[in-house]
Amino acid sequence: MGAGFNFKRKQRSEVYSGMNKITLHRDDLETILKLVDQLNPNNTIDGDKVTITAYSSSGIGVVIAVEVPVDINGVTGTFNKVIVDSNKW
Repeated sequence: MGAGFNFKRKQRSEVYSGMNKITLHRDDLETILKLVDQLNPNNTIDGDKVTITAYSSSGIGVVIAVEVPVDINGVTGTFNKVIVDSNKW
């Protein structure tokens, strides 16, 4: 007979236990997309990718920031902007 593998299916909460869930309003998503189009309109350096960071150290709400790659006169770097802060809570 075979080796008898016994696979246990993980619950959804177990699979995603190390991930943070971020809920964004449609307006926030539009702000991010407009920022990407403005900073890197030709997608020259991974301009179609963004990094979203959520800070919740205050215990009151979550501050959400976005980081967009940019290329200015051949110098590459990142542009950071806070999308959601205490003004939107």
